[in-house]
Amino acid sequence: MVSARQSANGRAGTRCRDCRAQTLSRWARRASEYYMVDDRVWEDAGMEHHGFLCIGCLETRLGRRLNRADFTDADINSLDARWKRYAWWWRTPRLADRLSAPSPGEGIQLELW
Repeated sequence: MVSARQSANGRAGTRCRDCRAQTLSRWARRASEYYMVDDRVWEDAGMEHHGFLCIGCLETRLGRRLNRADFTDADINSLDARWKRYAWWWRTPRLADRLSAPSPGEGIQLELW
């Protein structure tokens, strides 16, 4: 059941489904793990469309670390500091690390003969 207070502040249901950590802080400038991954990643983790997982629980479900290829191009995932609403100070260090982590094979150049 959602209380009127939770509903009013818009944070009802933003706890991680597995560990119950708050993924979206209601306090300004408090680090959060609010992000959007590709549908295939979410489905691989056994999640339906709605719900929240912290980065650690999502990685546990997937059995691997996330990298930037796992995230959508939604503004909330932007690495551009001009997006003050989604600025780096707002993210946990773990989320910031995954948003900037190279994709597997990225940076590897193959030379064909």
